Amino acid sequence: MKTRTNFLKLSLCIIVVAVLFFSFMFTMILINEKNRIFTELAIAYGSLYLTAVIALCITCCLFKIVSLIEKENAFSYASLHQVQIIFCLTVLEFFILLGLLPLAYYVAIYDEAPGFIFIIAGICLIPFILATFIAVIEKLLENAIKLQSENKLTI
Repeated sequence: MKTRTNFLKLSLCIIVVAVLFFSFMFTMILINEKNRIFTELAIAYGSLYLTAVIALCITCCLFKIVSLIEKENAFSYASLHQVQIIFCLTVLEFFILLGLLPLAYYVAIYDEAPGFIFIIAGICLIPFILATFIAVIEKLLENAIKLQSENKLTI
């Protein structure tokens, strides 16, 4: 079990490094940009930074869940609480990513690329789909905790 959780922890560290790398590169692009920043672009840039912060918070919660799995305490109210936090953060990330839609509209109008709106809308829907999956996992975890507590009472 220790090697599996170590692999999960390593995967989470790689995700954190990737998020920090892309945030740093995005910052360098913004610093070197000589064009003036429009309001639509400022909203999009802010939404991307907030999304990066939320992604780091989600990986922190996932790290706590992996630590609970390592302690063989996966089906507990502590892990359920972490899953609920992840659900709320994912829904928040969906609403923040909607801030990219003005950027998509700006690009579609001025660069004559109307398909770009659909691509950004698809990217914005990814956290919503993940939130639905996390809600299902949350209900399954609640049922597993109830069954575990019932089994403790019968034995």
